[in-house]
Amino acid sequence: MQPEKCLKTTTRFKGDSLTIREDLVLLPSGIQFQREVIEHSSSVVILPIDASNNILLVKQYRHAIKEFTLEAPAGGIDQNESPLDAANRELEEETGYHSNSLKFLGTFWSSPGYCNEILHAFIAQSLIPIKSRQEIDESIILKKTPIQEISVLLRKNKIKDSKTISIITLGLMHLGLSNET
Repeated sequence: MQPEKCLKTTTRFKGDSLTIREDLVLLPSGIQFQREVIEHSSSVVILPIDASNNILLVKQYRHAIKEFTLEAPAGGIDQNESPLDAANRELEEETGYHSNSLKFLGTFWSSPGYCNEILHAFIAQSLIPIKSRQEIDESIILKKTPIQEISVLLRKNKIKDSKTISIITLGLMHLGLSNET
């Protein structure tokens, strides 16, 4: 198998959080094809689990889909910030908790068919309540969900966010609970 060869790149839009470009590529078959790509900075996603075995999820309105979602805390990595530092910051901003045990679980792409965003996944335990520092554009409600109810939420399609489904899968595997979902 051979990779596609990029012949030409044209930037169509450059915003604060993403860039949209069109790439003219040469397929291994010899055919030229137009690919639309969203460039997005790296992000983090965290699975916080408290001492009572609750998973801390956040409920928030997502304008792009015009719905409220139930998600794991997540967010972008600032320039010159490590994924670990970003995970700590996002956890504190979105949940009002600090973790004394933040462990890296791995990385995955959000939607590699058209976007280059990579997510760094963490599990957070030994949580300590602090003052929440939500960003100005966030309106978040914290939802403590017993770990045994997560599989029900997934089966009933109450959690539809792919990064949340991914971090739940990675987190439960890390904890040795993957057979429960």
